[in-house]
Amino acid sequence: WGAMPEEEQGNYIAQREVRNLLLDASGRKFTLRVYVVLVANIVEPSCTTAFREHGSADHPDRPHFASAAFVRRQFVCRAHPDAYDPDDPDPARHIHSTLGKFEGVSGSLGSDWVLGERAWPALRRMLAACVGPFLPQFAEDAARDAGVAGRRPGAPP
Repeated sequence: WGAMPEEEQGNYIAQREVRNLLLDASGRKFTLRVYVVLVANIVEPSCTTAFREHGSADHPDRPHFASAAFVRRQFVCRAHPDAYDPDDPDPARHIHSTLGKFEGVSGSLGSDWVLGERAWPALRRMLAACVGPFLPQFAEDAARDAGVAGRRPGAPP
């Protein structure tokens, strides 16, 4: 990532190397691709919704916004092409895991992954912690883009 041109770095998210990695049976790093759909909805005062509502308590007589994140339980587990070596700077061992693009990358469904069922509750908690705080802003932005006046909870009227 650091070697990329600065104007391209904004297209990616990078993090420091994780220590004590969980490796597959062949000693390879693997990545999980989990699909999340974010949905925002404008809720009329007379309606009820299963979505997380934002701003309805302050003005129950006005339309308000609601949002939800849905996670697909079936995810993709991709294994990097070579055994992991933390001292090897080769990106093939650290970064590249695109199926069909890089030689040696393998993939399977989460339901076929030996740790899939055990990992699923932790994946759900992690995604809720990452996505949950952004849902109010997502719903507000969607309401604004749709031309419906909305107000963030706690914001002045």
